[in-house]
Amino acid sequence: MIMKYLFLFTISPVQAFIAQARKSQDLFAGSLILSDLMKKVHTELEKTNAEIIFPQLPDKEKNIDKYEKSSATHRILAIVETDAMQNFGNKLEHNIQEHFLETMAEPVWSLYPNAKKQLENYFSFYWTAKQYNKDENHLTQYKELEKLLGGVKNARFFIPFEEEAGRKCALNGEYNVKFYRQKDEKETREKLVKSKIYNSDFLLVPIENKKEITKRQLAEAEGLSAISFLKRVYEKDKIKSFPATAEIALMNLLQNDLLKETKQKFEQLFEKNYFQKNFLNNKQFANSDFFKKFNSDFDIEYFFKENITDKKFPFNEQLNAVKNFQKKEIAENIGDGYKYYAIIQFDGDNMGKWLSGEFVDGDIDYHKELSACLSNFSKKASDCLKEPFGKAIYAGGDDFLGFVNIHYLFKVLTVLRKLFETEVNKPIQDKYKEKFRAGDKHLTFSAGISIAHYKDPLSIAMNWASDMQDAAKEKTDKNSFGIVALKGSGEIEKTVLSFGNNVAKNAEILKQIIEKLENKEFSTTFITNLNREFSLLINEKGEIELERELVYTELVRLIERAANFKDDKKVKSKQFADLIILLYEGKDFQNFLSLLNICDFFIRKTH
Repeated sequence: MIMKYLFLFTISPVQAFIAQARKSQDLFAGSLILSDLMKKVHTELEKTNAEIIFPQLPDKEKNIDKYEKSSATHRILAIVETDAMQNFGNKLEHNIQEHFLETMAEPVWSLYPNAKKQLENYFSFYWTAKQYNKDENHLTQYKELEKLLGGVKNARFFIPFEEEAGRKCALNGEYNVKFYRQKDEKETREKLVKSKIYNSDFLLVPIENKKEITKRQLAEAEGLSAISFLKRVYEKDKIKSFPATAEIALMNLLQNDLLKETKQKFEQLFEKNYFQKNFLNNKQFANSDFFKKFNSDFDIEYFFKENITDKKFPFNEQLNAVKNFQKKEIAENIGDGYKYYAIIQFDGDNMGKWLSGEFVDGDIDYHKELSACLSNFSKKASDCLKEPFGKAIYAGGDDFLGFVNIHYLFKVLTVLRKLFETEVNKPIQDKYKEKFRAGDKHLTFSAGISIAHYKDPLSIAMNWASDMQDAAKEKTDKNSFGIVALKGSGEIEKTVLSFGNNVAKNAEILKQIIEKLENKEFSTTFITNLNREFSLLINEKGEIELERELVYTELVRLIERAANFKDDKKVKSKQFADLIILLYEGKDFQNFLSLLNICDFFIRKTH
């Protein structure tokens, strides 16, 4: 007998898998793999005429395949009709696993068949279902289904994956190395087995094997497991085009036509034919080191002189040419700045409660409406974070992860927060406010932001963004953002602010403060002096035993001294102080001081 079931399908791991990365392309690839897997689930369910509840596709999107890459959520809720629910779920799980192994992961095991075993049980697929009764409250049934899924995860039979001892993957540190590139020709398999890899089950990639496996996919002396190597070879054209952290840091400058032209000229120094014709008098060097040692892999990091080394440019003529070009054509334009970028991460506040009906007496239409609003938001959020502002890594429902050029950081933060208001909160307020269970509720999100040097380990910047998001969610009403600046000296400045009552009020204030400092209306000396005068008065709780009015009075005096103009100095200085003091929330003076220190750091590293 055919019956209706409420069906929930999800995948694991998600965040841990995405975060296992050494460079930005690894992050994007991890997100893309998960997104494509869940799009396959969506497609398979559509073939059965299932009624998809979550996620809903964005407006104007009729086909899941046309949905923005890396935007699918990691769970799907649907109503399915079947006479054998267990067989339905098992078949779907089998089809997804087979698609992953035989199609998506084929570029890995086709190079080294032994790598397939590592891939077989990496992802876990969980699903549960309960008979659906249209006369019962839909959200109550969904809440029960969520509890069932939790039970399934806890009771799922664990299949241990055992490997012999060996060197672990450079990305995840869990699985043995299956792909390793020589650092030089002296590294033979025998030596590696004995002193570096510690087992013989791996593919040794020759140092000069650039056609089959490029050095972008596998660097010299780098060892990767099968699942990590998949990140390097999956949809390689899309992954290759994703900007590195150095490019994110330079993105605002690279929009300049002059610098675009400079970049194109710079790239020519990595073309053999061009270099041979213009620097070697078109001589043939068949018996020389030219073809062997020439560096054909342009990297945006070469905009910075510290990356132009003998090791990366063993062909001396090219080394000198690249050094000279960087000094004369690039360094004079960008100086020593523009080496920092930002990671922004956020998700919706109390989203489980909104979806389960704890805040709203909703039905299936409410569930679909909220899902559609979240999908519209994620699509538009991803669209707004494009060059020169940055690049989205993941935008699925209320979850977002992206790189931001710090020149545009507070503009992007303001836009995203306002977008969430117009695309998610306002439509739900307008349509369902009368059904709210508990007073004046609003859909909001909390964000974590880390500002890091392009050479900082990506995992550290990622972890800090996550930590600052957690700190933001600890605020009483959430709806906040936390920022950390990871300084080159090793010093760390961090602060947490609410977005404010007027949607993105405090983010907009920060944007205005930065603009005034950028325009050199005021120097940042008032921040230095404020630190000098008050830092010793801060107690262990981050507070000072001074009235707020006294702090404000001294702030006005210091800002007036830092003003770079004469007309209306007192009035304009007071106006600037009025703006800044609004960010002094509660009694936490250290939080306020750290915020100003981040503004000072921001100005120094973007100019």
